[in-house]
Amino acid sequence: MKKNQKWLLLLLFSLVVGNLTLVAQVKRTLTGEVKDNKGEPVPFVTVNVKGTNQSVITNEMGRYSISIEKNNAVLVFSSLGFATKDVKTQNGNQFNVILEMATSDIMK
Repeated sequence: MKKNQKWLLLLLFSLVVGNLTLVAQVKRTLTGEVKDNKGEPVPFVTVNVKGTNQSVITNEMGRYSISIEKNNAVLVFSSLGFATKDVKTQNGNQFNVILEMATSDIMK
């Protein structure tokens, strides 16, 4: 009887630990559009999860979709000719972004 109880406890422990691991690995998919300050889509913007190597590029219509594991991740939007923008992703799943044109001393 004691041997069966040990196996039962081991099985229950394994199930609990396994479920906690699954909960910890839940991914969230974030989507959105990137536009310029005139409301035009900005294609080929790099969308990076700050502190990771994970990134995607917006399509021709400025749309993106990226899966993240952290609830408080920061997305970094960057594109040639535009100022880089950081966006916190604590709440929600859709993050539309407006990028401002970069200013440079060369242009002055």
